Amino acid sequence: GGEQQRVAMARVIAAEPRLILADEPTANLDDAAARQVEELLRAQVAFGRAVVVATHDRRLYGAGDLILDLHQTVV
Repeated sequence: GGEQQRVAMARVIAAEPRLILADEPTANLDDAAARQVEELLRAQVAFGRAVVVATHDRRLYGAGDLILDLHQTVV
């Protein structure tokens, strides 16, 4: 699983998009691999790309400039 995620990230980055949408980019990764993905996404921002991440992984919360925490309320 982790290798497939890294290959998918490499394909996206090679295309040099202005916007990267990442859905659970660290799912099923160990801590070291998750840190690598986080650093890779941060580097994309440094290159002027916008990065939007949807995640349940609280390790990524500190990586963002803006964090939206969504909750579902059952009435």
